[in-house]
Amino acid sequence: MRFTQVRRERLALLLPAALLMGMAVVIPIARLVVLSFERTELDSGLRSHFAGLEMHARLWQDGRWWSSLGNTLMFTTWSVGIEMVLGVTFALLLDQLCSFHGRSLPRLWRWPGGGSSTTRLAC
Repeated sequence: MRFTQVRRERLALLLPAALLMGMAVVIPIARLVVLSFERTELDSGLRSHFAGLEMHARLWQDGRWWSSLGNTLMFTTWSVGIEMVLGVTFALLLDQLCSFHGRSLPRLWRWPGGGSSTTRLAC
């Protein structure tokens, strides 16, 4: 009996944050999906009308879109790869530089005189 009450309390505490996050994520995505099926014309004011799948069908046949998709995938692959290599390299370098006499940095932080706040921020 007690376990279910604690569980309900935890869910009640998480519910407002979950609803807020859901609204912050779901509402813009739903609006994006609705907008993707509309066509907006600017020639005589701002008029939108339902276009259906016509825009999506035209998109798959456009060579510029395929080129842009290829550029995006190439950029993403290279940037994530380079960032990962640099991040691991700097992490290993800091691990080597921030070990003092066989003590790792987390152990040194627990030691009362284990370094100034500047040293802690730098390492």
